[in-house]
Amino acid sequence: MRNRLALAGPGVLRRSLVVNDEDLVTCESKDREHPMTYFAFEENGKVWWFSFETIWRWARQSHEPVNPYTKVPLSQDTRKRLRGIWGYIQHHYMAAPDEDTEFQQRLRCRWNIVSQAFADNGFTDVHPSLFVDMTPDDLHTMFVFLERDVDVVMPSNDVFKARALRLCRRAVQANTSMNTVLFRLWSVYALMLLLTMHKDPYSMTFMVMSALYRC
Repeated sequence: MRNRLALAGPGVLRRSLVVNDEDLVTCESKDREHPMTYFAFEENGKVWWFSFETIWRWARQSHEPVNPYTKVPLSQDTRKRLRGIWGYIQHHYMAAPDEDTEFQQRLRCRWNIVSQAFADNGFTDVHPSLFVDMTPDDLHTMFVFLERDVDVVMPSNDVFKARALRLCRRAVQANTSMNTVLFRLWSVYALMLLLTMHKDPYSMTFMVMSALYRC
């Protein structure tokens, strides 16, 4: 629980620290927001807070998200904590924020999150436009490479290895069982899980990047 509250950011247990009184979208009062749905970050000595759903939806709209109030780019730590909470939600099978209903926008938002993970692990020149038009065959090939890399590179005692292999194998098999739209969406969702839930994000990010550029 301490780790989860740390992901929420400053002011989670002391709301007097924040400068905005209400959430930007829900208009919920800062004192009424539950700690498990609260998210905040410090910028130039000020603490801004949001409902996690509000800031997650905002951050996935852009490759380089900014503070909605000040237009200052979100810091690397802020973006990592956002993905950390999303990963926590997925790991504990909790309800995640809704996504766009339009296919292309949903796909682009997912690639934005993946590209943010790339940038936060040192691959700063990667833009989602490089991957958003990947075909199902491209994605299938990428997961074939990634499965081999995970099997060879990740140590056998890594608790995440089995899950990573299952995700890769499911993606390889899904290319024949899912239609094109679903497979493209699910493939990027699988990448989000791989990049978000592993304790060593750089190692996983490097393997994903390597697989993407080889397909």
